[in-house]
Formats: sequence, structure tokens, C-alpha cells
Amino acid sequence: MCMHLPDDLLLLSIRHRERLSFWQRWHLTRCIRCQEQQQTLGQALDADLPEFYAAPPWSDVAPRVASPAPRLKIAWAVPILLALAVLVAWPKLVWRNAPLAPTALSTLLAAPSATLRPTTPIVHGRVSVRANRAAGWMLLQYRNVTPLRRGLVYEVWWIVGDRHIRAGVFDIHHAEADLWLHTPVRVAGATAVGITIEPAPGVSHPTGLRTFFASLPPTP
Repeated sequence: MCMHLPDDLLLLSIRHRERLSFWQRWHLTRCIRCQEQQQTLGQALDADLPEFYAAPPWSDVAPRVASPAPRLKIAWAVPILLALAVLVAWPKLVWRNAPLAPTALSTLLAAPSATLRPTTPIVHGRVSVRANRAAGWMLLQYRNVTPLRRGLVYEVWWIVGDRHIRAGVFDIHHAEADLWLHTPVRVAGATAVGITIEPAPGVSHPTGLRTFFASLPPTP
């Protein structure tokens, strides 16, 4: 072994271009014995431990992210669809025969309200309506209205000019109630709402006693 570079590790570090002193580099370029020893050590190391010097392909070591299973997407979709259904149909969970949310909200927030006054002394109570004439929906609320004998009902009418368009019927089963009534016929021009007493289950034209009445404000 050469006295100037006696360490095999130093020879290997020189082979892999580690930082050397000027005199070490100068000696290695001129010493045949050190060059031969360095070559021998390098060949042995490359033959026994090649994996230390040859990095594997990146595709073999890069993390692989598995795609989510389809059932996970379905599991998220189900509660979202249920939430949307509840958002649209919540009025039907609160009131019987109510419209879907867009019409219910427009009726509750924007439709004009009117309180009907009794037109005969034989009935009493309070009746009010929110009239969504554009959609043909009416939210009717009654409180402490006189019950009728068996076989009779209160029938509600949209009044359009000199015409009466049937809105629906109701009977008094409780002291107070909120009722949604729908008319598929166009009633955008209705100017008033009236209630009569008719034989059950109601008639197509008013024939009985007029009990409540209210004018509706003009449509904008």
C-alpha cells in the first residue's frame, strides 16, 4: 500500500469524487499502485452491492393513490339527494296539500294577505288568506269559525269579475287550522275571495249562504 494514501475508504471516496486536498488529487494522478487499488476496490463494490449505486425507477417508488371505490361516491350521493328532496318538499311535511318549496315561499313571503269579514250574523270567527294568484294557490287560515251541521261544508271562491272560480272546500274539525287550496284554472285577475255554505262535497257554482268576503289588492 502506498504510504501517501494508506486508507481504502479514502480511495473509494476519491473514486466517487468526494472533496480532496490538492496533494491527494495530485498524488492519485501519478501513483500507479493507488490507481490499481482504487480500481480493484471499485470493481468489488459494484459487483457485490449494485443496488447501492443504481437508483430504482421513480415509478417503482412513487406513492400510488388508489381511486375511491364507486360505492363511496354513492354513499355521498344518497344523503345529498335526500337533503335536496327535503329542501324542495319541506312544506308538505308541515302542511297538508301544500305546494313545493318555491311556490310555498313565494306565497308566504310575497303574496298579498287579506282578512275576510263575516257577511251574515249566523257565523262568526276569523278567516284570512294569502292569495298567490299567479300560481293559483291560496293559504287559508281560520280561527274559531262556527262549525256546520253534517252534510255541509264551507266552499272558497276566487272572484274574477262577475265569475266565481272554485278554490276548494273545508270543514271545521278544529278550533284553528291552516289550509292550502289550489285552483288549476287561471285566476291571476281575481279581485276578491268569498266563502259560501254548500252541500258536501261542494258545488261548481255558488248556491248557498255567503258567509265571508274580502277584496284583494290589485296585482302590481
